[in-house]
Parts: sequence; structure tokens; C-alpha cells
Amino acid sequence: MKREESKDALEAMESVLEASGPKLRKKNFFEKNFLPLKTDSKREKRRKIIFDIAVFVMFISVLVLLWFYVIDPGIAKSKSAKLQGIHGDAIVDMTTPDGGYIQAPAEAEQRRLTYTALKARNPEYVGWLSIPGASVELPVVQTGDNKTYLKKDFDRMSSNYGNPFLDYRNSQALDDANLIIYGHHMHDGKIFASLTNYETKATLSKYPIISLELEDATLRYKIVAVLKTNGSPQEDNGYVFHFDTPNFKSEENFNGYVEQLKQRTLFYTSTEGVDIQYGDRLLSIQTCLYQYENEFLVIVGRLLREGEDPNIPADQVHHNPNIRYAQAWYNKYNKGVNPWKNKERWYP
Repeated sequence: MKREESKDALEAMESVLEASGPKLRKKNFFEKNFLPLKTDSKREKRRKIIFDIAVFVMFISVLVLLWFYVIDPGIAKSKSAKLQGIHGDAIVDMTTPDGGYIQAPAEAEQRRLTYTALKARNPEYVGWLSIPGASVELPVVQTGDNKTYLKKDFDRMSSNYGNPFLDYRNSQALDDANLIIYGHHMHDGKIFASLTNYETKATLSKYPIISLELEDATLRYKIVAVLKTNGSPQEDNGYVFHFDTPNFKSEENFNGYVEQLKQRTLFYTSTEGVDIQYGDRLLSIQTCLYQYENEFLVIVGRLLREGEDPNIPADQVHHNPNIRYAQAWYNKYNKGVNPWKNKERWYP
């Protein structure tokens, strides 16, 4: 009897101890898969940490992709529509022989109202740029450097689309020999991406005019050169053609620049090859290309002369038979053989 009583007492004590001790509970989903616990083995803790890091990286990657391909493009599109609403619709005054159109200068009152409204929104506003052949209708700004508007929109908010901007070296009076405007080549075709349309002679003959609408005038430029060039010396045997030269030291220096345009342009638009004379005022618009690193597409326009026909008939646009490219282009497409390698170089 005593043994049985002792056994019963022991079982009763164990029951009391079990009841008073910590109760094990079932792990929830996060504890089981994500949260490292003290009771986990080292191997299990390591597995959870690696898995957590992978999930975090994937989450950040999704957010980045959403920003680049959904959110930022959506914001840019919405703001562009609002700015075009302020500016108003393009005004068409004539049709080219090939069915294109050329924008007429805005009426003086409309131009002033537009300028005032956009200037109030951003004091760094310069004018409204219209390039019909590339479907460009955008405001141009200017600040004290060539970096700010690479990553800021017209309202100076962060944006990968940036905003087209005038070179900081250009005079605010816009009286330089060469005005230079820069803009991004975006993956969705926005900003200056469609400037690549001008790599075809059909676009050039249909849409030969670029307009820059200011407060008191609309400057209209006839396109005279379309070229591809490099942005740093390593792409062309240590040389960069400085298309982005605001002013020229002399008539001889200017003529040397024009000769470079004749060599580099994809098309000739006159019997002279490139119809530019000393004293003409130019507009150069630049965006990126991606055939090689630091490749640029540059559209050069010349201010229309008084009484000049703005049209360029299709039969007057001819391919340049011997285009001068950067060495990087020949490396990719011509086994490195560059017939221009030792030719004269022009410097500002």
C-alpha cells in the first residue's frame, strides 16, 4: 500500500509542476517562417535571416520598379498635361508639301499671358519649345548649372524625367550665336526621345521648323543639321566636338564650326550642304543615344531669315554619303576603321 501511495503522490506532484510551468504554444506563421527565435537552432536562425533579407530586397526592388515605370511616368504625364493646358494648343498656320505642319507664332496677347502664368509657376522659365516632328511641346528653364533639371521637373520636384533646360552659359537675353537646350531620352518616348524621328529624311522635310516662344517674340528655326556625336574624349581618340559652344571667337572660328557640321550631319538640306552663314543665330538641341556610351543626338536649327520660305522640299534633303562619327561608332559598326581619325579637329 505504501508503494502505491508513494506512486500516486509522485504523479500528483508531477501534475502540479506541469500545470505551474510554462506552456508551450504553437508558432504562428511569422514566427515559423520569418522571426528568428531563441528556441530555434543556429541553422534555422540563419535560414530565417537570409530569407528575411531576400524578401526585403525583393520588396525594395518592386518599389523601385513601380517608381520608375508607373509612379514617376504617371506624375510626369499629369504635369505635362497641366503645363500644356496653361500654354494652350499648338496653332497651325500652314501645311508643308509632304503633309507636315509648321506652328504659327502665337498672338502677342496669348504669348504674354502664357509667359506670365508659367513664369509665376517657375521663375526660371525661359520659353516654350515646340518641335512638331518629335511631338515636343514643353517649357524650357535655365538655372545656374547644367545639373539641377536633370532630376527635377518644372516644379523643381524630384523626377527622373527632369525638364528641358537652356545651357547656363547662354545669356538670359538669348542673344548668343548658339542657344543650347538639353533634355532626356526617356524609355517611354517622353521628353526628347522622339528626336530620333529626325534620323529619317522624311521627318526632316515634313517638320523642318522648331519654335521657341518667348514673352515678346516667337523664334523660329529651320533645321539645318542632324548629327550623332560623343560626349567625352574616350569615345573619339581624345576628341570632343563642342557643338555646345554659345559664341565664337571670330568668323574663321565660326566657319570651322560650320565645316564640322557639314562633315557630321546625316543630311544635307541645301546645295551648300549646311546653309549657315556668319551672323546667323543657331539653336542646338541635344539628347542621349545608346549605340555606345556617351552618345548624343544633336539637332541644329538656324533662325529663319527675313522672308525665307520655312519649307524644305523633300527633293532638297540628301543623305550625307560620308558622315563623320566618333571612333566608338566605327568600333561598333566598321571594325574600328575610321577614315576621319587623323582629320582636322575644331576647337572653340
